[in-house]
Amino acid sequence: MEQHFKDALRQIYRDKLISNQTPSNYADELFKSSRGYMRKKRNSVVVEALASSETSAEDSKTVTEKTLILDSFHQFGKEKLEDNDNKPVQVEGGEIAAKNVDADGLTNEFSLEACQSLETYLVEQTSQSLTDLRYPSSKLSQEKVRVLFVSDSFNTNSYEDLSDDIKEFTSLFEPDTANLFSRMVKAMKLTPMDYILTSVTYGDEDCLELVLNEVNKFKPDLVISLGVTASHGILGIKKRLKDIHGKFYKIQLNEFQTEVMPLFSPNLLNSAVHMKKMAWDDMQKAMGHLSL
Repeated sequence: MEQHFKDALRQIYRDKLISNQTPSNYADELFKSSRGYMRKKRNSVVVEALASSETSAEDSKTVTEKTLILDSFHQFGKEKLEDNDNKPVQVEGGEIAAKNVDADGLTNEFSLEACQSLETYLVEQTSQSLTDLRYPSSKLSQEKVRVLFVSDSFNTNSYEDLSDDIKEFTSLFEPDTANLFSRMVKAMKLTPMDYILTSVTYGDEDCLELVLNEVNKFKPDLVISLGVTASHGILGIKKRLKDIHGKFYKIQLNEFQTEVMPLFSPNLLNSAVHMKKMAWDDMQKAMGHLSL
């Protein structure tokens, strides 16, 4: 918000305290020096002329003024939050904070006719070697997992002489990133039987169906989408990852409901070291959600 707008708001507030009366025209006082507002005000005359006969011109004028003021407050708050990494900002008389989306979130509903044999389906959709890599031991026989990790693509490269600690994670990432992600999973106190690794791409219906079959089979307590593309794919929305990471969104698959938490991709974290602290904060939220 520009300084002259802030000064105008303070003046309105002082006038109200002195006179104990509400100014008759907040918008005129607040935006009287703005040529853009004066053009908008002239245009509003046309809008009012087209209003329903049930709505008086004065009501339309009040709505227009309130909208302008609220839009200005919203923009001011948005800029402050962006400058402060979306954390609450203390201002005179209170604080500016982002809306808490954890409580309601976004619901993406899916309907699925599950495949008869998940193992056969997985091999058909990817390959036998990739299926074996993602499902070591007896994971396919499990009925439930704690977490389904969803990356944005599978890694089809093969590697020799890899340690068992990272071998499974190369189904999604190159060895260096797989090593980092292995440490992240261990830091979350997840055992190898607690999670499944998979992939989805925004707009790829076949890829999404594969993930939904895995959700249907393993009923994860939490889906963690790794990176912006995977988050868009499972949530069905296109929003910046900086706006949705570390938050919980509900998804419904047939009769089963779970939640998705977007997290930064390990590919990004492997190169952007300064973001690891933010990723760890998000991981701690996931651990709290899972009571780990």
